[in-house]
Amino acid sequence: MTQQGGPSSLRFIEKKFLHYRRQAETKHQYRQNASYESVANFNEQYTLDTEGKRVYTLKKVLNGEVTKSAHPARFSPDDKYSRHRVTLKKRYGLLLTQQSAANPAQP
Repeated sequence: MTQQGGPSSLRFIEKKFLHYRRQAETKHQYRQNASYESVANFNEQYTLDTEGKRVYTLKKVLNGEVTKSAHPARFSPDDKYSRHRVTLKKRYGLLLTQQSAANPAQP
């Protein structure tokens, strides 16, 4: 018959307690040492100059012109409509963005 709560189970509980305590201390130290200045919410913005090149800034409005977000998460790699674009490209030989404004593609 084995005893419940014997010396081996006590050691196991002590080890688990120490493990969780170390984890909590590590998280607490991380929070204390975190540099919140480096995590500041600066979103890079851009406007287009006269030559069509991007001019980057941190301001939301620059010279009376509203700037656009240059954050990489704004450009999603998940393209829901890529399958449809590929079908159009195969069927008509060009994409809707490639056709001239004066001569739209006719189905």
